[in-house]
Amino acid sequence: MNMCLVYGVLRDLGSFIAGLLALLAGWLAYRAGIVQARATKSSGDKQVATLEHQLSQFASHERQSDDRRRHALLMALSMEASRTKMLLDLRKSTLHRMWPSMSNEIIPATVAATYSIEMMVELRHNADLDALLSEAVAIGVRELIARIDQLNAMITFKGPIADLHDKEMDELITKAWIAANELQKDVSIEIERVSPATLEPFL
Repeated sequence: MNMCLVYGVLRDLGSFIAGLLALLAGWLAYRAGIVQARATKSSGDKQVATLEHQLSQFASHERQSDDRRRHALLMALSMEASRTKMLLDLRKSTLHRMWPSMSNEIIPATVAATYSIEMMVELRHNADLDALLSEAVAIGVRELIARIDQLNAMITFKGPIADLHDKEMDELITKAWIAANELQKDVSIEIERVSPATLEPFL
């Protein structure tokens, strides 16, 4: 009886120990899974953070590149508006010296041809106008182009048939000058907003 009792106790104790070992193995496996999951999550978070940083850097460089292109375009527009105003001023003063009374006298074709104005080709075919500049500046550029084209068209088509008068020429020059002046003011406002001092160098 005693041997059977001892055997039973040992058997139950063995089963208990085996259960404890299985429970310990399960707990260790669980802990290993937790550690692995944390390591995987940490690695994934680092990869996401690295990707977000790279995207942020790229976006920053793109903005800096756009700012530089915008500032360069604004400076070119400012110089072109100033040059156009100067040319129009010279033509207006010449017109008033030759026809001071402004009494609708006909301008000879050979003289009328000298009043035409050439503008930068880049102004007519520049995709950056709408992409980089304010609406006011983009509209101002188109207005100036329209006024200069109107002046040149009148010279081209009415000058040779002696149908262009001094007063009409004066009005055309004045309208083009006003457009150039408005553009110059709008560009100056935009240049102040996009100052080169705010452009950070590429890292």
